[in-house]
Amino acid sequence: MGIKPERDRILLVGHGRENLHQIEGVLPGLVTLLEIHDPKNPPREISSEIDAAVFYTSIHDGISQSLIYVWNYVAERMIPRLLVISIKGESESDFDDIVLIARRTLEEMGTPFLVIHNEDGKPIGLIDIVNNIVTDYSEGKTDSHQADSELQNLVVEFREEYLELIETYSEDGFAQGLVALAIPVDIENGLGVDKIKDSLANLTKL
Repeated sequence: MGIKPERDRILLVGHGRENLHQIEGVLPGLVTLLEIHDPKNPPREISSEIDAAVFYTSIHDGISQSLIYVWNYVAERMIPRLLVISIKGESESDFDDIVLIARRTLEEMGTPFLVIHNEDGKPIGLIDIVNNIVTDYSEGKTDSHQADSELQNLVVEFREEYLELIETYSEDGFAQGLVALAIPVDIENGLGVDKIKDSLANLTKL
């Protein structure tokens, strides 16, 4: 058995170097960029000497054929996978839409956090559907509190679905590369950045 490096090796995959550099700045560990230049022609060289892979996309970029190819390459090697979905508030269904597409084109994946929007439709927070803790990013800093009963009722179905996934693959299934995670993020207001770091720590813990 090899000795694990002091810093986790992260492969960051996505479209657009500017977009990748934005998310690269918040990722822990040693990050290797794999920019997808052509949605229909995947890169020929993909490193497998990594501890986890982060795939960065948005409602605009979607899930391209090239991204699917790289995803499958990583999944076949059972490398832990995290799909990070950029949300900008253009639509309250951005995250849900991409997750739905990802489940059809990539694989089943867990969504431990759902997006909370304000009255204007801007994403301002996340709810942890397991413990019903809301993280509010609207004031430029994170503030956590227990979700009210109405919000808890809204996520019951999603919570049951996620817990069924954990029951199927076990709590370590994500770190073992058996199943993937999807996390929403808005780099501009910091929404989800802390969840990405926590998720990567759990994905690379084994």
